Amino acid sequence: MTLTLAAGVAACGSGSQDSPSGRPAEGAVTPLTAAEGSPSTASWTPWPQALHDAQHSGAASVAGPTTDHVRWSRELEGNVTPGPVIAKDGTIYAASNAGVLHAIDPRNGKDRWVVDGGGSYGIDQSTSPAVLPDGLVLWPGPGGQLIAVAPAGVVAWRLDLGGQVTSPAVLADGSTTVGTSNGLLVGLRPDASGPRESWRVDLDEQSYGSPVFSPDGQRVYQSVVSGVVAVDEGTVVWHSPPLKMVEVSPAVAPDGTIVIGTNDAYEYGLSPGDGTVTWRHRRGFITYSSPVVTRDGIAYFGDHGNRITGVDATTGTEVFGFQGSRKDVNPGGIGIWTSVLVDADHSVYAGTRQGLIYGVDRTGRRMWQIEAGSTVDSYPALTADGALIIGTSDGRLLAIADS
Repeated sequence: MTLTLAAGVAACGSGSQDSPSGRPAEGAVTPLTAAEGSPSTASWTPWPQALHDAQHSGAASVAGPTTDHVRWSRELEGNVTPGPVIAKDGTIYAASNAGVLHAIDPRNGKDRWVVDGGGSYGIDQSTSPAVLPDGLVLWPGPGGQLIAVAPAGVVAWRLDLGGQVTSPAVLADGSTTVGTSNGLLVGLRPDASGPRESWRVDLDEQSYGSPVFSPDGQRVYQSVVSGVVAVDEGTVVWHSPPLKMVEVSPAVAPDGTIVIGTNDAYEYGLSPGDGTVTWRHRRGFITYSSPVVTRDGIAYFGDHGNRITGVDATTGTEVFGFQGSRKDVNPGGIGIWTSVLVDADHSVYAGTRQGLIYGVDRTGRRMWQIEAGSTVDSYPALTADGALIIGTSDGRLLAIADS
């Protein structure tokens, strides 16, 4: 497709390549050159949502594993595609595509309780639960339902939304937005007594992503197959220019820029004012990796060429790069499928279609690699003591930690 860029747009980042054939060799790096800063925001629990916070920063306030030591591994009853989240007391909430939610002890991987949703669901969409500030768990469960589960494992209520519910976005005051695969977007003020719906809007278009809030929490952005839509209190205020098919969630930078990936060769930055394109960065491959934008303004994303890239979220200029294994990767293949997790040291972690899990430091040096043996499309999370929690498509949940 041909896209007309907004005036003043940066055509691509300084480290980008003109074509897939010009990509770096395996192991080649672009060291992080951005100014030092904190990548994360504080939250009420170590990892309350699929992409960490309501702006999808993907960043933790603790350092992650520097070695490939597996603290524990356990099997669930189906593909572990939904990314795990973590409560204030350390409990790991992880679901499987078999439609079962587990509350897991972080020390040994054993169940504290289990809730069976009554059917399979999910396939490859982002259907992670979210932990509210009061501890209530919102689970996008089977049958088009948002299921609220108390910390003790008791179902408090169910909200039927008529389509596969994707990962909720939650603010510190408990305000929540959830979307569905058929384009419904709903604002809630949930607690144990009920969802307390504030507004809803039908975007009339299929969505593969989950919603995200603006930095001030007043606006919601949702990806649909043709781009990104901005919503204020149930009213659509803009739709971005048409983009090549979008199959990921958006992320929002501290300056308000919305970052989104597409099924063309580019990652895009959109203006919060009207959704126009302010920059684009050439990946050379399509992406199924939802971007994250850290609080110091770096947007990270993976692509089908198995490269992890970090760009300045305001300009699209490349500041970090890591080229993973090129085995079994081609323009039509799938490389990195997860979002990228960023720790307090700017080390990054991601999983791939080939079954590889990477730990890479801020210089782009690979610290470790695990061959999981099956697709890794689960969004990773980080516990308060620095354990990386990630799932595989053959039903395993892993805790990777230095000790």
